[in-house]
Amino acid sequence: MAVAVVGVLLVAFAALLVIVGQNGQDSRRHHNIQVIGTPTHHYPVSGDTPYDKAVFALKLHAGALLNGDETGWMAAVEPGNAELTARYRALYRSMRSLGITRFTYTPGAGAADPKDPAAIAFPVRADYCFGADTCAVGYPAAFNQGLTMKEIGGRYVITAAVAEPDPDFAEPTPWQDGKMIFTQGRHVVIGADASEAAFVKTMLPAAERAAAADEPFATMLLAKQNRYRVYLAGEKQWKAWFGGLESWAVGVAMPISRSGYDVVLRVRELKSPVELQVTLQHEFGHVITLAGSETFDVDNQWLSEGVAEYIGWSPRHAAQSYRRPGVEWAIARKRPTSMVPAAPGAKASLREGDAYYGLSHFAVDCMAQKYGQANMFRFVRLVLVGGEEWDAAAKEAYHQPFAKVDQFCAGWIRAQA
Repeated sequence: MAVAVVGVLLVAFAALLVIVGQNGQDSRRHHNIQVIGTPTHHYPVSGDTPYDKAVFALKLHAGALLNGDETGWMAAVEPGNAELTARYRALYRSMRSLGITRFTYTPGAGAADPKDPAAIAFPVRADYCFGADTCAVGYPAAFNQGLTMKEIGGRYVITAAVAEPDPDFAEPTPWQDGKMIFTQGRHVVIGADASEAAFVKTMLPAAERAAAADEPFATMLLAKQNRYRVYLAGEKQWKAWFGGLESWAVGVAMPISRSGYDVVLRVRELKSPVELQVTLQHEFGHVITLAGSETFDVDNQWLSEGVAEYIGWSPRHAAQSYRRPGVEWAIARKRPTSMVPAAPGAKASLREGDAYYGLSHFAVDCMAQKYGQANMFRFVRLVLVGGEEWDAAAKEAYHQPFAKVDQFCAGWIRAQA
């Protein structure tokens, strides 16, 4: 898995999930700012620079989006440019479907367009939020573009827009090209590429059930979501969205900001209703347990994946998951002296990867059964979000040093085989 580090910018990460089907066969699974309203002042006077006029036009453009004014939004797009008009109209409808609550442009330095001296070109970062769950803390999500603007009919309009993805942001977004088809549920919004639209009918009720199953955990963690965002990708989109996702993966929980996550699925690879349900609950589990995390330490991967598995299989316990055979195989090979499993190497087999996630689930399940679910989640948040060391978190959550917790749970896990 990659690692998410949030400073001024965000380096996206996703978490790995390996599923074992009912037939016992291993299969690869990857789970793992300011609001500008309608201004009260008039268009800048003629003495303002072209750059000032272009930037002001973008402020009007952003404000129209937030106010639900499609006509005002489109007023900043070159009239008669069919391709650009279609793209910006679709982008408006996509962001409105996703529940846009915050949008602003941060422009870079401008320069004359060498192809058209009357036009001005400059880079912009577009910061956005889809409700408080995406911008509760830290920095908003963003995408980057290169814009060209020109004065036509007395106002500056966008005449060209080129995506310029920044590797420090989660982009390009799945919806940025305006080609996505959206379906709204009570707790989930699903965006599908046209190639995957036929799966929405099955996916929406499954996602709503998963959101409902995760609701008690989200409430406990103070991480309730306005709506989970789930994107269904075809193979072409899978290779392009967010800079391209792992070829062997079928799903990711992608951080788009410090507190916001998007879920992407290769739904064709989810072969059974149980696998689909567990995958969705697991992914939503990442969303609610990692919300607000400023850094992600790879040494805590076992805990992140273990708690996501705990949520994914809930209300069933670890011993009832399809991973138990993998856990029994791993224990037979080497009886664990710690509940923290060793992370599989780059060349690890699928069976080893499956056992790692199963053992991680058993570790979290042990803490929940021994010390209580609420205390287990307190430990999880202290480590994953608060950045505390295991021992300090264990003393605070369990009133026990981590070594004692680890000793008990290692024995508990050994007893499962």
